[in-house]
Amino acid sequence: MTLAEDNTRLVTENTVLATRIAELEQRANVQGSYLHQFSGPTLRLDSAAWIAWLKEANTTSFMYGLHDRKRGYIVGWITVRKEQRERGSSYWVA
Repeated sequence: MTLAEDNTRLVTENTVLATRIAELEQRANVQGSYLHQFSGPTLRLDSAAWIAWLKEANTTSFMYGLHDRKRGYIVGWITVRKEQRERGSSYWVA
């Protein structure tokens, strides 16, 4: 197997793993330029729909993979959570 074939296999496996983890946790996950939801439409990042989704009261977290461009695959995950602060505003934290 060539290095390119191995990297392609790893990217595919990581994408499948990301989807399975998100389904198990019922957490939305970012892959590339899109947010994939457990139940709901796929949203393009930085779109009006994405901004509206972030502002929804029931939107409390999502996850995304950390891509190592040199290796060509996901090397870890970050979960981002919305937290309410004392001053009344919500903040996204990782």
